[in-house]
Amino acid sequence: MDTYGPDTAEYATLTTGYQTNRPHRPDVVAVPRTVDEVREALALDGPHAVQSSGHGRVAALDGGVLLSTTRLTGVTVDPRARTARIAAGSTWGDVVAATTPHGLAPVNGSSPGVGVVGYLRGGGFGILSRAFGTGADHLRAVEGVTPDGRAVRTDRMPTDATVVTAVEIGLVELPRVWGGALTVPVTDDLPARFAEATAGLPPEVTASLTLVPFPDSPGLPPHLRGTHLGQVRVVGTREITLPDLGGEGTLRWLPYAEAHTIHADPPTPHAYAGEARLLRTTTPALDGVVAATSPTAGVPSVIELRPLGGKLADGWILRAVTALDPVTEPRARAAHETLFAPFAGVDEGPVRTFCYGRPTP
Repeated sequence: MDTYGPDTAEYATLTTGYQTNRPHRPDVVAVPRTVDEVREALALDGPHAVQSSGHGRVAALDGGVLLSTTRLTGVTVDPRARTARIAAGSTWGDVVAATTPHGLAPVNGSSPGVGVVGYLRGGGFGILSRAFGTGADHLRAVEGVTPDGRAVRTDRMPTDATVVTAVEIGLVELPRVWGGALTVPVTDDLPARFAEATAGLPPEVTASLTLVPFPDSPGLPPHLRGTHLGQVRVVGTREITLPDLGGEGTLRWLPYAEAHTIHADPPTPHAYAGEARLLRTTTPALDGVVAATSPTAGVPSVIELRPLGGKLADGWILRAVTALDPVTEPRARAAHETLFAPFAGVDEGPVRTFCYGRPTP
């Protein structure tokens, strides 16, 4: 088992991962490659935390042992049974690469860099969850090691301090998907028009609206400086025609291996504050979303609005992601409170089951 202290070059990368804000600060990072080495890591003194890709980290460890599963990798596919066994450090990109040659696909999220285990522990709302349910609905088995070193295998995610070392999931037959990203003009009523346009979507299709503000910065291309970019992303197992929102772009059939290109989530680690809420309905509070998150807002934020339904409960997910620097986190949190305040009457609370998943406790 490899171990790294604060004086090593590997420490910074292993303690942050994708979310670079508030990284772990353990006394040592343990990086096992086998289940036996996971036992060795658990035997080290001090509190323990587990991290794979580092998306959506909830709380940082101060002291103790960070157990990184990044080298505990591997995907084994059984095409006949339509299952895959996935080691704990594997990402959805690894799984898609292993399953698509067989015409099969996992029920994964939009980002190929997200760790599988952390995503499934949070439930896993994916790009086709309206058609197939959450990622956790397809969980078949979980392998892990308890704090006292016992190997266990169960049919559900543990709720205790067991370290998950591998999972087995069911796959769906899906060699290709219908979809794409349509660029649409951003107007104050765009979120409301999107909500109306997608109210009757068939369950085989998942759509989302994303609003991306660009600052008036010399480092950006001139055509993006100070603009507000709107995109409607569509992923489905059947062809559909959306009501016209004035957008540009083409919906088409593409191999499932390329499905992640529709959302094109940023792959580079960075600091951000993210928050998502489950809403029973979006009306009448959508009118202020654009102004509250535009390039001229105090703290511009990327916004995503997704209808649920189908295999999921009815409702909507509204998500805000704000890039951070050392002085903007309090302002970002305050901006999120302002954004979600008008939805108080229909707000069912925070959602951690999203495309970025949730870290392993």
